[in-house]
Amino acid sequence: MNVINRAGSNRAAIFVAVFLLVAATAVAAWLVSSTGDAGGKLATLSAPVVTAAPSSSGCAPGGSCDAVVRVENTSGAVLKITGVSSANGEPYSGGTRQTTGFNGNCPESNVAVAPKTGLSVDVPAGTTTVAIPNVYALAAGAPDACQGVSFNYPLRVDFKAGS
Repeated sequence: MNVINRAGSNRAAIFVAVFLLVAATAVAAWLVSSTGDAGGKLATLSAPVVTAAPSSSGCAPGGSCDAVVRVENTSGAVLKITGVSSANGEPYSGGTRQTTGFNGNCPESNVAVAPKTGLSVDVPAGTTTVAIPNVYALAAGAPDACQGVSFNYPLRVDFKAGS
C-alpha cells in the first residue's frame, strides 16, 4: 500500500509544480492591445536639375558613346532614370535649348541622339554624376575635324520615384 501512495504523492507534487509554473508564466505574459492615430508624411517629388558633366568616353565614327550628366536630386528620395531623348528645340525658361562645342568644320549634324526607354539607373539624393550608356551616335562619315570635340547636347531625361 505504501508503494501506491508514494506514486500518487509524486503525481500530486508534479501536478502542483506544473500548475505553479504555468500560473507564473501566465501572470508574466499579460498582453494588451490598443488603437489610435499615427502620424506620417508622404515625400514631395521635385524635378531634379540636370546639367552636362565631362565625359571620358569618346565616339568613333559609326559608333556610340555615353551621355554624362550631373543630377541635383533635391527630393530626398532615390530616383531612377527611365528614359532619355533629344530636347533640342524644346523651350525652357532660358529660351530654346542649343548645342555647344560644335563648329563649322564639325557640325552638330554629325551627332544623333538615340532615344532610350526602359532604363533603370539609380540617382541617389544629393548631387551625383551619371553616365547613361550609348546615347550619342557619331556619323560614320564624320570629318577628321570632329576628333576630340567636346560638346553639350540638350537632353530630356525622364525620372521616376520609387522602385
